[in-house]
Amino acid sequence: MRWFHKDLKSTLSALLTVSTLAPPTAEDQAEKLDELRREMLALAVLTETNRSELLARRIRYAV
Repeated sequence: MRWFHKDLKSTLSALLTVSTLAPPTAEDQAEKLDELRREMLALAVLTETNRSELLARRIRYAV
């Protein structure tokens, strides 16, 4: 049970501490989202099926 107490203490500490990181800007988020979409589209077009075309369309136009 000793390991459980240590993990619980570190988890509570992490929840109660204040983060000093600045929140990402809208530009950063948009750039990361576009990069993720490009990678997902590259994987989706590896198979030429109707399902992959529908998936690619959903990835392109997701909000």
